[in-house]
Amino acid sequence: MSRQKPFESKLPAFYKKNAIDLVMFGYVKGMTDALPAVKICKAVERYLCEFGLEEDYPADSAMRTYTRICEDFLWLDEIKKKNSNNNLRSSTQKDPGRGLQVIVK
Repeated sequence: MSRQKPFESKLPAFYKKNAIDLVMFGYVKGMTDALPAVKICKAVERYLCEFGLEEDYPADSAMRTYTRICEDFLWLDEIKKKNSNNNLRSSTQKDPGRGLQVIVK
């Protein structure tokens, strides 16, 4: 039997979250990562407006939910940091093609 990967033990918490909250997490995380000048609170407000949830989902509640999800998934940032460190190491090696990924569409 294969060993469980470290991130797999944390996935059940991910599945327990509400779909709307997970979409919000992805939307806000993606927006703030892609556009660092955008503040989290503005990204949350934009998400609520984009999906017509501003009347049904109070912004302060959405912010608390986003913060909770971030705390639950801090291990995602650890993986991201680890991958960026590996990319830095591979880019300084003598073989420039090493560590490159091929994306097939």
